[in-house]
Amino acid sequence: MGVLSNFIHKITLKTYVVVGIVGASVSYMAWSVVYGMTSFYSPILMTVLMCINGFSQSTGWPALMGIMGNWF
Repeated sequence: MGVLSNFIHKITLKTYVVVGIVGASVSYMAWSVVYGMTSFYSPILMTVLMCINGFSQSTGWPALMGIMGNWF
């Protein structure tokens, strides 16, 4: 826990937001690409990718509120 906490405090909020957005985009596109290219449908794969998507999206609000808080 201490190592992750130290890492999070060393990166900028903008980087944190960008990594979260890219992670959400990649996980969402991965599902579409896998299904579109192979017609392979797996509820387990979809659930895992959507969980990664949700986790990545959850980085947005706290980081954006931190960025906005610095303006005021």
